Amino acid sequence: MLRPSLALSDLKKAGRIWPAFLICVLIRHAGRNVVLKSVHIAIEAAEKILPGEVAPEGEEDPRWQAIMLIEDFVETEPEAILPFVLRWGRHEQEDLRTAIAVLLVEHLLEFHFQSLFHHIEKASLEDALFGDMFLRAWKLGQAKEPENSARFEALRSRIKLRK
Repeated sequence: MLRPSLALSDLKKAGRIWPAFLICVLIRHAGRNVVLKSVHIAIEAAEKILPGEVAPEGEEDPRWQAIMLIEDFVETEPEAILPFVLRWGRHEQEDLRTAIAVLLVEHLLEFHFQSLFHHIEKASLEDALFGDMFLRAWKLGQAKEPENSARFEALRSRIKLRK
């Protein structure tokens, strides 16, 4: 299925950027049928609706949809995504931490383990909620390589010992 793509220029009206809430409306109504051309637009849109509330059972969660738009940039924009992960990965809302773990952290470490793991490790050891978020992530790609996998599992063990 083709997904329409939105560039920053598509979102400009009368010389200013559409308010992020309009982007959120797009997310809610188009869901995964939208691809944004800027990680910064995706992050801004997500920031406007987070932390939000868990969607009712059986309904799509616009927060997860917004985070999925950020996920589209994991391979190419990891440095832009990391501050978002560090902020929301420690939120008190369990469902939000799960979304950050499975949609962003798993994939950031899948493609950028060497450059990002130390940031994830540090935050996981400093903050119990961030550590809980990390425990929700699975190993993919580079995180499965033997040396990286050992570091991943060692961190999991250290977090579990603190509980």
